[in-house]
Amino acid sequence: MKRILLILLVSLSVLPTRAGDIPVFRRYAWDHAGARLQESDDMREVNIIQFGADSSGHKSNHHAYLQALNNIKTEGGIIFFPSGVYLFHEPIYVPSNVVLKGNGESTQLVFRLNENQHGINFNGALSSEKINLHVSASKGSKQLVINENHQIAVGDFLKITIKDSDLASSSWAKNSIGQIVEIEGVNNNVLFLKSALRIGFEKESATILKMLPVSGSGIQCLRIYREDTTTSLTSNIRFNNATHCYINSINVIFVSIVEHS
Repeated sequence: MKRILLILLVSLSVLPTRAGDIPVFRRYAWDHAGARLQESDDMREVNIIQFGADSSGHKSNHHAYLQALNNIKTEGGIIFFPSGVYLFHEPIYVPSNVVLKGNGESTQLVFRLNENQHGINFNGALSSEKINLHVSASKGSKQLVINENHQIAVGDFLKITIKDSDLASSSWAKNSIGQIVEIEGVNNNVLFLKSALRIGFEKESATILKMLPVSGSGIQCLRIYREDTTTSLTSNIRFNNATHCYINSINVIFVSIVEHS
């Protein structure tokens, strides 16, 4: 019995070391991950209460949010939610250069959505014009050679994906294997990348689309309550085709609502 116990203890002590030993070729330096932009002191701030918002938690604030958004949408700015409870029956969509800001946990955004929807959305888009590789790109390379320039400029972002039907088992994960790259330089049809490619891309199977991103936006200093029941995968805060956006000091609580007849 003592011998068996000793062997078991030794085996358990070895396992964590092996599990955490990631091969060098599979590692990636995430030094550049996350937004480099934060709320700027020169951003204009508007108080959502001035646009008819209700902070008691009894009335929907969708219209008040749209009014506040329309007031700052051209130049961007901060929509401030003072302490209180703000009810939403519809999702919130945040465009570029707009920040949602609360007064800490005393600011509560309550979502009671009617369908399987994401709560707060930072949604950009993708160009419909496909960009083709002229030659395949190797892992570790910092350049792409494409057939035509497609008016790509320094600072643009490209989304590169591969055919991954044999790699992704879940339907929601299809067409998600790839990389988003930022263009650092352009010389005719040669694009120089800010970061190296993490995987290789074959010219026959790679799909490249130019991003039209939401950029420079964020959400900070508030609490989110989800009181709606969803039957599919949804997000409280969703970034889709977004760059230089951030989340700071957000607390999320799920509340189950049970109705009795």
